[in-house]
Amino acid sequence: MTDRLYYDDCYLLEFQARVVDADPERRRVYLDRTAFYPSSGGQPFDTGKLGGVDVLDVIDEEQRVVHVLSAPLAATDVTGSIHLLLASPRGPLRHFNSAHPKLLILR
Repeated sequence: MTDRLYYDDCYLLEFQARVVDADPERRRVYLDRTAFYPSSGGQPFDTGKLGGVDVLDVIDEEQRVVHVLSAPLAATDVTGSIHLLLASPRGPLRHFNSAHPKLLILR
């Protein structure tokens, strides 16, 4: 089971974790904890790096979160860092919602 750090701190952009399972051929790793939000409900997954390796996809697999990487990891203890995009749900526009245009129309 993956501890989903983003539930407790949605602003967390760096974290330490341990690889608990891996599929090196498919470059998939499972961590004991993660701050990477997986694709869900139309929201895109967080991008960034794990142990210096690019994260290509983050997938919710019920109790676990799988991280698909651009290359195999060299270590079992890793640092994860999340990159924010301006339009990402965690980025600077996260407070903008559909109410803003509606209020402008009402004026």
